[in-house]
Amino acid sequence: MNIESLVPESLRDCDVNEFMENLHKYDESLSQKVKEVEDGGGRLHYAAKVDVMEKKVEVGLLSCDASHPFNNAGPDNMVAITTNFYTRPLVVQGAGAGGDVTAT
Repeated sequence: MNIESLVPESLRDCDVNEFMENLHKYDESLSQKVKEVEDGGGRLHYAAKVDVMEKKVEVGLLSCDASHPFNNAGPDNMVAITTNFYTRPLVVQGAGAGGDVTAT
């Protein structure tokens, strides 16, 4: 299993003040990653990808084509299942925690 954290390695063990003071140092590299994906017509999502045949799990920033259901999920949680039997992903979608819950 490969898990990519959104928190840079150097900021994982610091206090909140140090984190906030130094986070801007990573803006350019993330902006460049977003630009590269969007220039290719995609969008970045923090998501998990499971490949059953290869027995691999990836979690992190994944590039999704413009037509991918994740691009229309809004605040909902979503699972999109692609198999040999579906020409389009099978989508299971429902309410996420919502702004009121996640902001507290």
